[in-house]
Amino acid sequence: MAQHQPSSPTLHNRSQMQAIMDGFPVPCALNDEQMNITFLNKAFIETVGYTPDDIAHLDDWWPLAYPDEEYRQYVIDEWQIRLDQAKQDNAPFSPMELKIRCKDGSTRIFMGYTTELNEQYKGEHLVTLHDITDTIRHEQEMRFHSQILQNLHEGIHLVRNDDGVIVYANQIIEQMFGYAPGELINQHVSILNSDTNKDPEQTAQEIMSELRDKGYWQGEVLNRKRNGEEFWCLANITRFEHQDYGLVWVSIHQDITEKKQIEHRVWHQANYDSLTQLPNRNLLTERLDQEIKLSRRNKQSFALLFLDLDHFKNFNDTLGHSVGDQILLQTAQRIQQCIRESDTAARLGGDEFIILLPQIENPVFIEHICQKLLDSISHPMIVNGEKIFITASIGVSLFPTDSKSAEELFQFSDQAMYQAKMAGRNGCKFFTQQMQAKAEWHRQLSNDMREAIIRKEFELFYQPIVNLSDLSIHKAEALIRWHHPRLGMVSPDQFIPLAEENGLISDIGEWVFQQATQQLIQWRQQQPDFQISINKSPVQFSAESVSPVKWVDQLTEMNLPGEALCIEITEGVLLSQSAVVTERLHQYLEHNIHLSIDDFGTGYSSLTYLKKFSINVIKIDKSFVHDIEEDGTSLVLCEAIIAMAHRLGLKVVAEGIETEAQRQILTHAGCDYGQGYLFARPAPAQQLTTLLKG
Repeated sequence: MAQHQPSSPTLHNRSQMQAIMDGFPVPCALNDEQMNITFLNKAFIETVGYTPDDIAHLDDWWPLAYPDEEYRQYVIDEWQIRLDQAKQDNAPFSPMELKIRCKDGSTRIFMGYTTELNEQYKGEHLVTLHDITDTIRHEQEMRFHSQILQNLHEGIHLVRNDDGVIVYANQIIEQMFGYAPGELINQHVSILNSDTNKDPEQTAQEIMSELRDKGYWQGEVLNRKRNGEEFWCLANITRFEHQDYGLVWVSIHQDITEKKQIEHRVWHQANYDSLTQLPNRNLLTERLDQEIKLSRRNKQSFALLFLDLDHFKNFNDTLGHSVGDQILLQTAQRIQQCIRESDTAARLGGDEFIILLPQIENPVFIEHICQKLLDSISHPMIVNGEKIFITASIGVSLFPTDSKSAEELFQFSDQAMYQAKMAGRNGCKFFTQQMQAKAEWHRQLSNDMREAIIRKEFELFYQPIVNLSDLSIHKAEALIRWHHPRLGMVSPDQFIPLAEENGLISDIGEWVFQQATQQLIQWRQQQPDFQISINKSPVQFSAESVSPVKWVDQLTEMNLPGEALCIEITEGVLLSQSAVVTERLHQYLEHNIHLSIDDFGTGYSSLTYLKKFSINVIKIDKSFVHDIEEDGTSLVLCEAIIAMAHRLGLKVVAEGIETEAQRQILTHAGCDYGQGYLFARPAPAQQLTTLLKG
């Protein structure tokens, strides 16, 4: 587009206008009726870059300023439309946004205005360009930043000054808190906080204090939605000064409710028993440690109760684990009903429960709680419509009287509970130093026992079992003895229960079998029908290492028939209905190994078990035999046991015969065999060998 010199006004007037317009800081140009540029001011040249000479050499200005043909046509058409509209309405020209390519190749954005000049410049228009490039770019950046904030996964709101009024909130935080778009604006930030925070005012003060000191705070907060629902957020708050906006608080919220729920589930699983939902050992230990610190500081006492159900294993094995679980659940519920809210009831595992009683001023209160617990648990439980009767034993240790150590308090209450069981169960025992001394003795004895087999400190004694009809000896019971190098002869009553607890009973039982069968070979050379009885603990039946097949194979290798061995068991073994115990008992019977029930009449005697397992022998407990001369009831019971056994095809052995009168009474009652001091005390194998040679 060429620059054209107008026919009017005069050159003088144009030069004057040139001087005036060059003084304008805003780019200006004159356009004729064909929209050709006839004049440029200094600001135009400096801003756009083109001079009148540049434009004078061009045939058309429009392709230079608007290289895109489509956009160029749009500008020409739209500019003309607005000019026509302004003339028609006799109104100012509606400004139009123009994107002009400058001489340096850059594109700048202007807001274009035009005004028709007076008659002296008829047909010409004054065009002014207001550069809005930076403004537009700033707005674009703001829109871009706003779009980023709106589409973040975190909720964001801004607060200006210290008045706590929200001036900005993105759509995520609106959705997060359940508010409509724009509804949070001008609301106080406290509207987002939950009323159930531990201390809202204190929490706010702590946050404000840290923000003033550091300018930043991060933490977990409990928030409240518009509908009142509470949820957890991880909040990041930044405080800073802005040159235009002053003090600004930016809060970024991330919903962590699901994370908190998962954390709570994990924590709950780690600290609570899955069956009873009582605290487990982990949480109990934590609370016990806290109670020790508190009690030391306040110089208070507390009690630790160790509660264990009596004979729970029998119920669990005979009635099934589902019934056992119901017993444990009801036990937990009854314990909680008996204690205070400030007390802690926990389950350690199995049927072991711990009760922590803080702030104890009078031991009588402990006795009251223990008796309340015992009475509650012994009350019949209803499981699957059936009544179940079970009792418990409780041991008590006191802080700081017994110990100031959590570990020792556990240990001492356990020892006291064990003494309660030894005293007959369904009772309570307080820890004493005598218990500790006894426990220490047991610990040392248990350690020594591990070396006893290696050091050959065990020995088998044998007590003959006499045929009462002719006083002949064809049987003997093998009884283990321990020659302790420091303590001397240790009674089996002392070390067998320990062996059952520490797992050595299987090794000891295997040693007894080997020794007894080797001796049996010698005695059967003298008496081919000789039989040895060995005792087998209920624990041995659960040990996988001792299989009946193993003993049967060894008997075969020794050329010993199965009937040469009689295994003595307690009635408790028969009570177990586990598949392992039942299978092993039948395996013994299948290979003609005899089974004898020891101490018959003192446990859970049942004719069903006698029939089910084809027992060969029952042994009348010595407690009945001891009183048989003076106590008519004992005699009646012995006669009844003998008659019943014979009707079932069983043989009967009476234990503990010490007088001739006892022997005669039992012989008259039809008892088959007798065993006791009247005939012989347990003695080493050589003495029985001499007795057999007789």
